[in-house]
Amino acid sequence: KTKEPFTVEHIHFDKEGDPRYVEVHGYPIFDSDGNVVQMIEYSLDITERKNLEAKTRENVARFRSLFEDSPISLWEEDFSDTKTFIDELLASGVTDFRDHFESQPEDLTKCAALMKVLDVNQATLDLYQAESKEQLLGNVDKIFVKESSNTIIEEMVTLAGGSTTYEGEIVNSKMDGTLFDCIINISIAPGYEETWSKVFVSIIDITERKELERQLEFANERMSEELNFAQEIQMSML
Repeated sequence: KTKEPFTVEHIHFDKEGDPRYVEVHGYPIFDSDGNVVQMIEYSLDITERKNLEAKTRENVARFRSLFEDSPISLWEEDFSDTKTFIDELLASGVTDFRDHFESQPEDLTKCAALMKVLDVNQATLDLYQAESKEQLLGNVDKIFVKESSNTIIEEMVTLAGGSTTYEGEIVNSKMDGTLFDCIINISIAPGYEETWSKVFVSIIDITERKELERQLEFANERMSEELNFAQEIQMSML
């Protein structure tokens, strides 16, 4: 009908009756009037390739399930534009990134703005009270606040220094503006060390723990004040 070469996939069976995936190629041969009179056909056994593709799909599905169903907030991000900006700063002569970002906070803001969120899981939507992934996809700076600056500086200093991982405490903002304390863990995926184009981030909410720490610190301060007061009274009575 088309007089064009074609490629199709068949399932053939070997002598044991086991199925084999076969890729069939056909090429038409024409007579002097342009009519198809013969065909050259050859077949390639692609069973191993098909099995590998099926295994890959299975692994991707398993990874997707682990990602989506994890109780921990997980993010897939692209830091490639941030890496480009860091390289530009290095080329301009910047050697002390901590000092540079502290003296020029607008460059730190730019670093954060250049980080792109590619995907998040359901736990992330729940944690940040987002109605959909679209609220969090795009630029990651929407969850950062002024209180996040010190951690972002440490993150940039660590990654710019050649490390592929970073962990620290940071303050983030939920979609309604509520601030909360969390632990952020950043890992540049293997094979992407030169581009930072695939970065995995996990977030753990530690707000309750931090509040307990603050209450304990306050209680210790009150106890110390009361102890000092009692000692002063005791001394005055001597």
